[in-house]
Amino acid sequence: MPDFPSRQQRLHILLRDALIQQQRRCAYCKVPLSRSTATADHKHPRCRDGRTSRGNIVAACLSCNRAKGDMHEGAFYRMINRARPIPGTPANILLIWAARRIWRRTHQACAAIERRVRAPDVPTTHTSSLRPDSLYGQETSPT
Repeated sequence: MPDFPSRQQRLHILLRDALIQQQRRCAYCKVPLSRSTATADHKHPRCRDGRTSRGNIVAACLSCNRAKGDMHEGAFYRMINRARPIPGTPANILLIWAARRIWRRTHQACAAIERRVRAPDVPTTHTSSLRPDSLYGQETSPT
């Protein structure tokens, strides 16, 4: 008779798969995660008949996992994706809301910079070929 993995072993495997699928970022606030900082979160909570299965497990940072608690994934997303938080929103959810907005704006700014750097009409310079004196327009001949 084959040995089946325990619930804890299954959860560990599902968390590893979720981390890879999410490119090592929290499913909610998008902060970078490592195997040691990631926690397995049930999108549909176990206390509400959620299963420990591939489609129901996401990788989340500890603060998002704790703040979400027994909320369904959709309700939590609505709270952290609002343009403005609702008055009376708990402080831990406000922090996640702010972190997500900061991540989103940073990601948009980095994407804009990357588009400009990769634009075909912008000449690219390899920094390895630059000498310190050439950075300031003081060309000197090598001796």
